[in-house]
Amino acid sequence: MALVETVEHTITIRDNGVVEWRKDRVIYEADGVSEVTRTHWRTSLEPGQDVSVLPTKVKVLCNFVWTPAVIAAYIAAKAARLSAI
Repeated sequence: MALVETVEHTITIRDNGVVEWRKDRVIYEADGVSEVTRTHWRTSLEPGQDVSVLPTKVKVLCNFVWTPAVIAAYIAAKAARLSAI
């Protein structure tokens, strides 16, 4: 039985600028329709985080969303949360 592997990306942008990225590795039978297995991997990326080693699609989106204002607001909100602890 021949198999075909694909990778699917799902990206969600939260109101605070956090980017949630999910990567699914999907194995199909050779017909490309019958799914055999699927594995999920996910992470979240904070505004200003180094994304230089990520796939181009993710880098471009993060760099578009993370304006200097978004990064500054995220850092300020995070500092406020941490100081309240």
